[in-house]
Amino acid sequence: MRVDININGQDQHFEVHPGLLLLDLLRQNGYHSVKYSDEFGDSGCDAVLVDGKLLNSGIYLAAQAHKRHVVTVEALGTPDNLHPIQQAFIET
Repeated sequence: MRVDININGQDQHFEVHPGLLLLDLLRQNGYHSVKYSDEFGDSGCDAVLVDGKLLNSGIYLAAQAHKRHVVTVEALGTPDNLHPIQQAFIET
């Protein structure tokens, strides 16, 4: 099935299996700030913003993100001006 998702401000189009998790779609396409964790979404290391709401991409289907805006940690700052969340990832 086709899904259209705006990821970090860029409109993108994907052909996905209906059961594909958003986490897997993101990692397959180079968004490595989302990490594999557990199958329950308890750790939060797979967290992304979907239409401004914090969600666990490891328990959210890619198809559910159709026509939505997804923001990953990669979009929060720049290499020269890191966002505090990016800096915290580096430090830990």
